[in-house]
Amino acid sequence: MSVLEICQLELKSPFTASSPELLPALQSVRTLLGTSSQFYISIASPSTLYILGLWASLELHQAFLSSPDKAKLLGGQNTMLQFTSMAHVPLAAMRDLPLAAPVLLMERFEVKEGVGMREGMQRVWSMVEGWRVDAPEGKSEYLVFTGWESEDAHNKFAAKQAQNKTFMQLGEYVAGLESVACRNLEREG
Repeated sequence: MSVLEICQLELKSPFTASSPELLPALQSVRTLLGTSSQFYISIASPSTLYILGLWASLELHQAFLSSPDKAKLLGGQNTMLQFTSMAHVPLAAMRDLPLAAPVLLMERFEVKEGVGMREGMQRVWSMVEGWRVDAPEGKSEYLVFTGWESEDAHNKFAAKQAQNKTFMQLGEYVAGLESVACRNLEREG
């Protein structure tokens, strides 16, 4: 089963998203690994970078991460980037994500223990989504990807949804929510 890697990194000082060496370094690794990776920068926190890449399986990605090849391929990025976190969700193809949208919203729901969240979420959402396949022991996380014209467009939608009874019922399932609006680093101008 192919999986989407969602890797969160922090840019180290003095590097920024517009540093001339950053994008070529990311693109060269993408080419070598063949992951079709896309690079997103957080709108609210411009020092936070997300790499979304497709792997043939979770096991294949984990094997790469524990191999000597990792240091060879990623070592040059260590001066620019600090690893923060990683998650994986099932995904057939990168084209399934709303990558053409000016703003990609990534949401991660931490699910309360002992509730039928999977069944409830499947009825509520109809967008690119998936259960985290590498969640820490005893935790469940559900990730949702949506595309928007702007961050403001999503905020207006979210405000309207706050009045929606079905949407509000999610509270009985959700212990936490992380929402990040990002722009594609390769389309930054």
